[in-house]
Amino acid sequence: MNPQKEKNLLHQKFHPELFTADTSELLNDIIPEDPQLFYKDFGLLTHPNTGLPVERLTDYQYEIWNAKKDYRYRAVFKSQKVGLSTSVLLEDFQSSLTDCLGFDILVVAQTQYHANEHLRTLKGLILNSEKYRKYLITKPSDLILKEEKTKVGVAYIKNPRNLYKPSRIIALGFSESSLWSHKNVKRIHVSDPTVSKTVDDSEIFGAMFTRLANTNGWMIIETPPRKPKGTCFEIYDKYFKNPQQQKGKWKIFIVKADAAVKEGLISSEFLEDERVRLGPLYPQFYEAEFLSIGGNIFPYADIDACIALGEKYKHLDINPYVLHVGGVDFGFSSSVTALYIGEVDTENQVVRIVLHKEYDKKTPSEIANDVFSLHTQIPNLWWFVDGANRGAVNECKSKYGESLDWERSEDVSPQSNFIIPVAFQKEHRTMLQNTYQLLTKHNLAIPRDYQKLINALRTAWAVEFSLDKSQTLEDDHLDALRLLLKGVKFEL
Repeated sequence: MNPQKEKNLLHQKFHPELFTADTSELLNDIIPEDPQLFYKDFGLLTHPNTGLPVERLTDYQYEIWNAKKDYRYRAVFKSQKVGLSTSVLLEDFQSSLTDCLGFDILVVAQTQYHANEHLRTLKGLILNSEKYRKYLITKPSDLILKEEKTKVGVAYIKNPRNLYKPSRIIALGFSESSLWSHKNVKRIHVSDPTVSKTVDDSEIFGAMFTRLANTNGWMIIETPPRKPKGTCFEIYDKYFKNPQQQKGKWKIFIVKADAAVKEGLISSEFLEDERVRLGPLYPQFYEAEFLSIGGNIFPYADIDACIALGEKYKHLDINPYVLHVGGVDFGFSSSVTALYIGEVDTENQVVRIVLHKEYDKKTPSEIANDVFSLHTQIPNLWWFVDGANRGAVNECKSKYGESLDWERSEDVSPQSNFIIPVAFQKEHRTMLQNTYQLLTKHNLAIPRDYQKLINALRTAWAVEFSLDKSQTLEDDHLDALRLLLKGVKFEL
C-alpha cells in the first residue's frame, strides 16, 4: 500500500471525526501542475476593463510560473499593470496544495497593509473558485489547533494528507523583525520590495534566505525597478547581465508594458498618456528599467518653445473674463520671496505668465498688502502659497477676511477662499512633475523678460522629480511657478 495512503487511513481510523465526505473528496482531487491547466481548473478570472473572462494566462505569466521547475529563485522586473502580482498569488495557492503542502508560504510586500491586501485578493479569488473554495479554512472550528484563529494576515489551506498540518499563506511587511519567527517556510513571494522606504534591504533579504535553508525552498520576487541600488538591483546586475550564471541559481525576467498591450491587458492609448505624464520617469514605470533620473529636468528645446509662445502673446492685454492664478513662495530671512501670476487661456491651451514680483527681506504684512492689491487689479485671481509659513499665509488671508482657523492645507477650499495654502513638503514632487508636463506639452508662455524664471528652468536639477536646490539657480522662482501651476488643469 502507498505509505501516504496508509497514513491517511490511520488518521481516519483514530480520528474519524476529522474525515468527512469533504475530506475524502480532497484526497481524490487532482491538482494540475501545468500553470495553464491549473488556471483553467481554478476558474477563469475577469478582465478588469472589459468584464469578460480571461481565457488563458499571458505568455509571460505562463513562462514565469513554469520556470519554477528549473530555478529555485526567480526575479521579475516588471512594468506597472501587467497582471503579475495576481498570477504569482495563484502560483502561491497552487504551491500550498502541491510542493509546499503542509508548509508556510510568505507573501512579503512593501508594507503590512499591502501584504494584507494581496492576501485578501487571493482569498477572494479562492472563494470564487467553484472547485478550490473548499480548501480555504474560513471558520475557527475547522482548525485542528484550537488556539489558532483565522486572521486577516493568514490564509489556512486544508492539507488532506495531514489535517493536523494545514498549509499557511502568511502576509508580512518588508521588515527583518517580521521574518525571524517563521521556521516552516518553503516558499517566499516578495512583491514590490523596491517601493519600500527601507534604505538598506540586505538584512531583510538575508533573513528571507535563511528561512529557506532547512526546507530547500523557493523564492520569487516581482517588482518594478527603481534606483540602481539595493538587493534587487544587485540580483539584476549579476544575473541578467551574465545569463551563464543563471543556471540553477536565478532566472531573471523583464516584462515591459508593450507585452501587456499585445495581450490586451492595457491599451496603447493609456501608455501614450502615461508617457506624457511621467516624462523621463516613463522607462522606469513601463519599460522595466532601473533609472536614477538626475540632471537638468526640463529639455532646452521645450523651454525655448515656451519662450517663443511668451513672446507671441506678451503684447495681449490681461483678459478680465478668464481665470488667473498666482503662486507665492515665501522666503523672508533665508531667501527672496517670489511671486508670479498666470492667465489661463483655455482656447489656446496655454498659461500666460503676465506678472512677476520679487521681495528681498520684506515683512509678511508688506507682501500681503501687495497680494491683496493685485487681486483688486486683476479679476478672477486665486493664490496658491507655501503653507509651511502659517504666519505669512494668515497675513494674506486676513486681508480677504478669510478664516485663519485652518489646520491642514486640504481643508481650505477654493470655493470660499482666495488664499490656498499648499503642503509643499508633501506635494513638491507632484508639482514639479505637473510643471514638467505643462512645459513639455508647450502649455506655458513665458516672455523672455522673465530671465530669472528662465534661468531656474534651464538649471533645474532633479532626481526623480525631487529638486536639488543647491544646483538650481533662482530656485525660489521655480517654486513660485510650480505653486501657480497647481491651480491649472487643462481638459484633454
